[in-house]
Amino acid sequence: MFYRVPAIIFFLFATGLIAQDQNELSLMIQEADDFTEQGEMQKAIEKYHQALSLLKNQNDQKVIADTTNKLGIAYRELGKFDEASKALNGALKIHDEIGDKSGSASDINALAYLDSLTGKYDEGILLAKKALIIHQSLQNKKGIMNSFNSVARCYWRKSEYEKAAEYANRSLTIATEINDKLGIAQNLNVLGAINWEQG
Repeated sequence: MFYRVPAIIFFLFATGLIAQDQNELSLMIQEADDFTEQGEMQKAIEKYHQALSLLKNQNDQKVIADTTNKLGIAYRELGKFDEASKALNGALKIHDEIGDKSGSASDINALAYLDSLTGKYDEGILLAKKALIIHQSLQNKKGIMNSFNSVARCYWRKSEYEKAAEYANRSLTIATEINDKLGIAQNLNVLGAINWEQG
């Protein structure tokens, strides 16, 4: 005899699988974030790739874009600049498509930071200032801080120390205000390098 399984059973089963996938995905991304904070970029990259493979079965474009952004930053910190550029531009495309201005600004600023490492200083300044305008419109203090820092880095690499110090100090003021320890350290590093190079 054939028995029909109630639709609610299928619904609950499917919901359980989705919840399980979501938990696994969240833990995977958190683990990758932890690796990034610890400076273990290769392990972070592997975990972000695993997370993105799981995300192919879902339609959460924001999480895909945010994770791709993190992947790009990990590649950048590892010195794999081509892979970083590809990932960050991919994240930017998705953030633009879904209208996530904050996400787009984060991608643009990450690309500006990348330019500061690859000798494209003028392009980096333009990108960082573009991101800055978006972050200011959103009143995103952390984003503003990061954009000021990227501008400072590009000017520093160009040996335009006065402008570099101006933007680094503006970034440092915000970092201190919001108690962003990484932001404080990054700006102090830039200011220290400027002072050292100027003698």
